[in-house]
Amino acid sequence: MGSATEFATDWKKSSMERNRGTSPALVLSIAFGVLLLFSAYVVNTGVSGQNQRWDPQKFPIFIEIWEDFSDDLSQIQTGSDPKRALLKAMDCWVKVSALSIRTGETSIQEAIGDGRNVVTIADTTNNRNIVLNSPQGPLGVSRTSFNTATLENLETDVVFNVFRTFTTIEPDDPASDLIDLLAVAKHEFGHSWNLNHDVQRSSVMHFRGPGFTYSLDALLWDDVVGINQTYSMPGFAQVTGSISGTVTRDGDPVFKAFVVATDE
Repeated sequence: MGSATEFATDWKKSSMERNRGTSPALVLSIAFGVLLLFSAYVVNTGVSGQNQRWDPQKFPIFIEIWEDFSDDLSQIQTGSDPKRALLKAMDCWVKVSALSIRTGETSIQEAIGDGRNVVTIADTTNNRNIVLNSPQGPLGVSRTSFNTATLENLETDVVFNVFRTFTTIEPDDPASDLIDLLAVAKHEFGHSWNLNHDVQRSSVMHFRGPGFTYSLDALLWDDVVGINQTYSMPGFAQVTGSISGTVTRDGDPVFKAFVVATDE
């Protein structure tokens, strides 16, 4: 039982998406197998329609950061503060939802399916294989195992590409090969909380990853709505409203149908 979600690979099922505006009339747009320049969110669900999720009765989720995840590594630009960026990346999801986490440090270097939720950039054979043993591989990989019967998450590990150099400092050269750690971490933790890739380019969960954010720990509105589909704050639906249903073609459910509601 389990799954692996990569920073640049989309493989999960989509749900419905919603876009807010100002006037009362709503227009639904549906696209089959195409990418739209609309807002969106995608949550992982089972065949029953139930969302894959962490059990709130077991909150807080304990996330362990590899203790040597620092700018002493060749994978981290000198002067960067990677642990602070990782904490900010987690917090940006927690502060807008009912998620609850606690963090600590660990000597564990690898994502090995041991029931521990580890965040690492250690240069090991296992971690190299996870990022396809290449600098052209995914910038980060979130590997989440879950119970296939109940869809309850059991473990999540986040591995950053050991062949690339990450930074928390905005480079002077926009063409720099340095990778924004905060942006990638926000995306990968979104996968850890069971969000998947969407089609809004400015979204944290866009399938090609978000743009450079550095000190910005905010989320796009659609990311906020997406996380609240599974870990909803009290009263959230009353504030935003909701749309539900199933997209069909010739009577059959449509896989990867993006549904966008816009005010007219």
